[in-house]
Amino acid sequence: TLRAGLLACIGAQGSDAGCTGTAQAYYNFLIANELPPDPSAGPVLLVQGLLDQIMPAASEAACNYGRLSSSGVDVDTCWFSTADHTDIMNQHASGVLWSESVLAGGPRYACDPSAQLPACTPQ
Repeated sequence: TLRAGLLACIGAQGSDAGCTGTAQAYYNFLIANELPPDPSAGPVLLVQGLLDQIMPAASEAACNYGRLSSSGVDVDTCWFSTADHTDIMNQHASGVLWSESVLAGGPRYACDPSAQLPACTPQ
């Protein structure tokens, strides 16, 4: 019942006939559980498969990138034009290289700049 209720909450983006009880409480927690951007916390790497249909780039990474960068967070990006939600981890080497470069304190590893993130389109 939790799964069905949570799906009802997600589908309605809030309260609905099937969005009640524990499912509604959990959904409300997830929606409210948003940390504010912290420019002093260190750099952030956003990684996105541009073919991802579960977490679409336009409504996820593009909006997160805009919010973080406009708040003064040091954001680096890796966009992969042929990756989707199921195979984005095949690109893990880029994240490792970026992390190692941050820890080394020198120039940061940069992903291929040819992939372009779409404009933010909030859902």
